Amino acid sequence: MQNTESPMRRERIRRGLTLAQVAAACTELGVPLSESQASRIERGEHAGRPETRAALAKVLGLDAYSDFGVSA
Repeated sequence: MQNTESPMRRERIRRGLTLAQVAAACTELGVPLSESQASRIERGEHAGRPETRAALAKVLGLDAYSDFGVSA
């Protein structure tokens, strides 16, 4: 069975963060993000705006493009 867990989810859990904490950290960086928006991005239902992906990448140590399934 193939692991389909997203890099965002994998890293969030590895760091022991909740979606609410990730959203709050993005908001502190000046990119307002709700817990539900973060969840949709994590599940791949929404790619998120470039600035949102950049904030998530900074918070979680990910690549704003490849780890979110977006072509540069």
